Amino acid sequence: MATPPPDHNGGPSADTLAALWRTAVARHADRPLLHVAGDGSCFRYAEADEIVSLVAARLAAGGVRRGDRVCIVAPFHPEAAFVVWGAMLTGAVIAPLDCRLSADELDGLCRRIGPALVFCDRERGGALAGTGVPLVFFDDDRDDLYPGVCFADWLQDGKDAAPLPDGPQPDDPAVILFTSGTSSDARGVVLSHGALCRSGRLMADSYGWRCDDVLLNLGELHTMSGLRNPCVAALHAGAAFVAADAVDRANALRVARLVRDHRATLLGCVPAMLGQFNRFGERIGTDRLETLRQVICTGSSLTDAVVAGFEARFGVPVMNYYGLTETAGLCTGVVPRRDGSRPAGIGIPLGCRIRIVDRAGEPVGAGEPGELLVRSDRLMTGYWREPRLTERVLADGWFRTGDLVRQEPDGSLLLVGRLADSFKDRRGEFVHPGAVEEVLELHPHVAEAGVCGYAAPDGGTFMAAFIVAAPDAPRGDLAGELRRFVAERLGPHRTPDRIERIDLLPRGTNDKLLRRILQERCR
Repeated sequence: MATPPPDHNGGPSADTLAALWRTAVARHADRPLLHVAGDGSCFRYAEADEIVSLVAARLAAGGVRRGDRVCIVAPFHPEAAFVVWGAMLTGAVIAPLDCRLSADELDGLCRRIGPALVFCDRERGGALAGTGVPLVFFDDDRDDLYPGVCFADWLQDGKDAAPLPDGPQPDDPAVILFTSGTSSDARGVVLSHGALCRSGRLMADSYGWRCDDVLLNLGELHTMSGLRNPCVAALHAGAAFVAADAVDRANALRVARLVRDHRATLLGCVPAMLGQFNRFGERIGTDRLETLRQVICTGSSLTDAVVAGFEARFGVPVMNYYGLTETAGLCTGVVPRRDGSRPAGIGIPLGCRIRIVDRAGEPVGAGEPGELLVRSDRLMTGYWREPRLTERVLADGWFRTGDLVRQEPDGSLLLVGRLADSFKDRRGEFVHPGAVEEVLELHPHVAEAGVCGYAAPDGGTFMAAFIVAAPDAPRGDLAGELRRFVAERLGPHRTPDRIERIDLLPRGTNDKLLRRILQERCR
């Protein structure tokens, strides 16, 4: 039976994920919420609520209290979503971890979090068994190799549990999401119920999500878009989403099949997936994507060429947006104007204030690149147990993104690169790798480019460019031609000293370029 919305007298505050869940269930009880790819099953809001209520009751009966951490270490699937929503009701803090990390990295992150309970699959059981934390396995493989209980059995024990304690408040922590890095240097971003709830509302409202929408989101649960879009934003709209295997979500041909089979209307992805669609367009055809009305894209730089190629072939608009985990994701985005035109780059500010400053913290001149500062009601509470690091990037209500942007006369923001990636050339002037990459990718023989600075023997800095050649590029050496191409547009001092062809650029789970790996190739 669907639970009623909160009355705000002793129940959870209105701007919490618990209140969002209960309101969504009451309003959309009979509408589809979760389509399970593979077996064709579907959970409606009210049906999902029965399982979510059991999860919440079982967490409470097992001693998991408001503020306690609960880890999820598994690919995104229905049971993981139920755990997220169940934790929302109890006030437990969800900490999803990247299940592709090594055993040592998972063990290290788990010990940093100190969870009361870990939900995982058997494949990760060995990495987590040594932590001493109780394990609940999503898959029902009774090999007893590692101690733990399967999810179905664990859930049954909650049927006669006592009523839930008081719900969470807007400022209570809701999730801990780790930024890219190893277990020793990854930062745990703490987001409150209010921040995550408001971020989901902003996503649904900004892009006009409807209750008849079906979202196919390709991100994993440990990423901002992978968690917020299906588990929070969809609830604001009363929409449904598709839970699919990780293998199917990584391949454009299989993604197109999922869109067709589930009649998805919204696709959430990273630029690399759009690149796959462009490369395999003839094999995919246009009919498989005919139900799509919108693609929302984030994670790394999205070029105009990729957008134009996708829209020309499939006729579906691509809406780029930008945000960091620390800003609860979305803070700028490409949204259509009243005249039908769209902002360029990463769009315009959405529900936030911005500043663009130089290294001294002073505003830059019109059209000049500078660091983006953001102020909103969706900023992180801080980094998990790292107050000094928090103080360095979050002061007076402004978050220092570390990203370099340039604002166009129409208000559009163009992403130039990362402040930390910039380096001084031999004249002592700063080089922004993104600007060089942008020029390289204008060349018809270049599909992708990655630029970094590296130490020269005399103590100076050289510039290296790694390029992924376009399919029709000649097999010979392109370095000389590309060097002349860049010099004509940026001058000799912005021309890479070294240009190397590479099969694939190294990227993290959020599709961002891993420049440190490129630098290691220069040693």
